[in-house]
Amino acid sequence: MVDQTHIIITTAKSILLTLHQQNMDDTETTLEDTEYILVQKTVIKGATTSAPDAFARQQVQQSLLQYARELYLQLWLAQEAQDDSLSQADQTYEEGLYWFDYIYEHGRYPE
Repeated sequence: MVDQTHIIITTAKSILLTLHQQNMDDTETTLEDTEYILVQKTVIKGATTSAPDAFARQQVQQSLLQYARELYLQLWLAQEAQDDSLSQADQTYEEGLYWFDYIYEHGRYPE
């Protein structure tokens, strides 16, 4: 039997992946980073609140946050690869993580 937490995580990951694919494929409706991350955050919050207890909520939140980061980094690295001034991949990866975490926490770019 599959537990409720696993179902919540799997369903929310499916939603996050669908959003990601749409954002990658449809250039006319591509979301800007802050919009994209805030939509991800909304999905994560919604899924987290549906978990049955505090431990499950933490598990759902951590799992989905990590997944959302991975998806964002795919977008980030794809955009950076198109930039002629691409520097080291590790620096670019760390930079993408910084942007994601900052926007996720504050809802905007750093000033």
